[in-house]
Amino acid sequence: SDVVPVAGQTWTLPPFDLTRRGNRLHGRGTTDMKGFVACVLAHAETLKTKPPRRPMRIALSWDEEVGCRGIPEMIDHVIPTFGRPDFCIVGEPTLMQPGVGHKGKVSYRAVCHGQAGHSAMAPRFTNALHLASDLIQALRDEQERLRKDGARDDSYDPPFSTVHAGVMSGGVALNVVPDRAEVLFEIRHLAGDAPGDITARIAAALPDGIDIVETGQYPGLDSDLSDPALAGVVSLLTMPRPVNLAFGTEAGYFARIGVPTLVCGPGTMEDGHQPDESIAEVELARCLDFLERATSLR
Repeated sequence: SDVVPVAGQTWTLPPFDLTRRGNRLHGRGTTDMKGFVACVLAHAETLKTKPPRRPMRIALSWDEEVGCRGIPEMIDHVIPTFGRPDFCIVGEPTLMQPGVGHKGKVSYRAVCHGQAGHSAMAPRFTNALHLASDLIQALRDEQERLRKDGARDDSYDPPFSTVHAGVMSGGVALNVVPDRAEVLFEIRHLAGDAPGDITARIAAALPDGIDIVETGQYPGLDSDLSDPALAGVVSLLTMPRPVNLAFGTEAGYFARIGVPTLVCGPGTMEDGHQPDESIAEVELARCLDFLERATSLR
């Protein structure tokens, strides 16, 4: 189970020690999402002497923060190992509200192939950074198309699918035409937009010399609260109003294999990935209470 790094952040407390300050607990991952993991493991300890009415199974993935690398290897083993669960709770931070939906995501690496040469004769050569800029312009054009004409769901902010370029690199010296550049980009898509169609439109607008490779993905989530299993879970929450989430989770993998799934955990993502990340102790108490009642359901 991983967390995001702390490099480049200004922490006033040791990031990998748990520190209590007032009524909050500080440390990397306290909100996202080790507070939930701690609650689950603490509750599991109590089941030694007080067995639940229904079995509780725990699935911990790995390398979620670097592209959900663990869950694709795990998911096909869930039902053969556990049997089919009545429901699944993915404990990303929602302030203990039922998260019923989020966008899917696909990430990509684009490699732009140019020709090395002296910059004094730059027009004779293909500049890989110029190809990268062509790609970024194509991404911007596609984003505008999605904003105007793509699928729309006003329960999300923003209410349309998004395209984002996060990293561009290339070149070795100012007087050398770069022969290679890379761009890392992502698509976060609503259910009504197929990421393959978005990528195809982007690729069709590009010149030769750019190779695009998928590097990771996770499906979106659209839970049905009319399912009796989920309705029973939601009835246990003190804040039962369903919410759609701005961030993605692994919940869509469980839903895709037919397991009714909600995202529900202590804390808020507004505190996640931040310096001095923290969670209120009362949130952990609410989570523990929820877990106890959830495993007591008949």
